[in-house]
Parts: sequence; C-alpha cells; structure tokens
Amino acid sequence: MSRWQHILLNLKMLPSLNMCGFLYTGADLGGFGENTTEDLLLRWYALGIFMPLLRNHSALGTREQEPFRFKNSIEKFRNILNLRYRLLPYIYSEFMKAALQGTMYASPLGFIWSKDEDARRTEDQIMIGESIMIAPVYEQNATGRHIYLPEEMKLVKFKDSKSYEEKIIPAGHNFVHVALDEVAVFIRKGHILPLADNAESVEKIDFENLTTISFAEKGARYELYTDDGECRNPSLSENLRSISV
Repeated sequence: MSRWQHILLNLKMLPSLNMCGFLYTGADLGGFGENTTEDLLLRWYALGIFMPLLRNHSALGTREQEPFRFKNSIEKFRNILNLRYRLLPYIYSEFMKAALQGTMYASPLGFIWSKDEDARRTEDQIMIGESIMIAPVYEQNATGRHIYLPEEMKLVKFKDSKSYEEKIIPAGHNFVHVALDEVAVFIRKGHILPLADNAESVEKIDFENLTTISFAEKGARYELYTDDGECRNPSLSENLRSISV
C-alpha cells in the first residue's frame, strides 16, 4: 500500500525472501494500493534502486504515479534512476554471486555481525552484497534517521548520480541527515563499490571501464562478476575479474 510503514515492510521482506531462496524480488515502488505522494515515492525509490527488480506499479483507480507525473521533482527522480544504472555492475555482480553460490543478496546485519546484540536487533538496515549497507528513510517529513553501525563505515551521500559527499562514521549509534533528493550508502572498511558511467539503458552500460568508491587501504580487491547476458549455464569462476585500489 502507499503508506510510509510499507517502505519498512519492503525493507524487511527483502532478506526474508532471500532466506527462502527468492533473490529476484522487488516491491511496487510507491505502493500498489491507495494514492502515493511525491515525497513517499522519492523515499521509496531511494530503496528501490538497490532491489534486483525495480518496478513502479499501482492498482486501477489509484493515482498515476510514474515519476514524470510529479513535475516539481522530475530531476530528483532522474538523478536517483541514473544512480541505479551506475550501480548495476555491483548489483548484478552481487546478485549472480548469490544465485550461483546459494547465498543471500540482501542480508540482515545480524547475519554478518552475529555476536553483536545491537546488530541482531536492527531490522531497518540491510547489507546489499558484501560491500555496502543501506538504511533508507521511511518516515514522513524526516530529515534523516538514526542508524547503528557495528563497525566504522564510510557514508557516501549521492546528491545526483555523479556528485557525492563522503564521511567516515564511527561504530555505534548515530544520526545521519539524508535529504529527500539524496541516496545514502555505507561502505564497509576494506571494501570497494564499483560504478559504471551514466547510461540510458542497460544495453549501453560499459561494464569494462568502471570507477570505484572505496573505504579501503591500498591493495583492497573486489571480485566483479560479469557475463555475456545470454548464457543459460553461467560459470562463476569463468566470469570473475578482480578490481583493486
């Protein structure tokens, strides 16, 4: 439904479905039933761009909710969707590694930091693959949100698909400001987030020439999975290449 609490429900369902073996998942961004609002849809897209299945879909009789319907925020939606295309090499890599190894694409913090009681109790933040954590804002009129970090991480706040701010956040409980038109990502220490250049379609993404954002000392490596997009029996070992900083 087009309700703020259903962004949180969406966030909790991702790892729950992964645990049951369903990796290719995603909610109807903006909510399927009832009428969405501009700010609700923006916040939902900030979560949706990390989901394997990204879809805006609503029931007959509800408000038309494609991003272009919201004239005052077209550039905001465009920036968030452009970031989705930049993230796709990482998203596809982590998705395929999970599918081929029988692991999870989206994981609760407690699965990674199993001895950390606060991490085990944190249900509104999830790891996406091995490198990044997300903590979407899911409350109306919020300027940000409280987060829990089991370890020191690098906060990357994307203002648009190309410009971003970086800040090291200490382990523990913190409050992070996230504007309505920003997307926040937390990178684990010793890890790398590969990004493609802006593209207008998946077909036009350059998976070879990538840039990186890292929270790592020199020598850190990331194993990127890429394939031809057509093979029905992909091999993990044959389609990995190493990225280092």
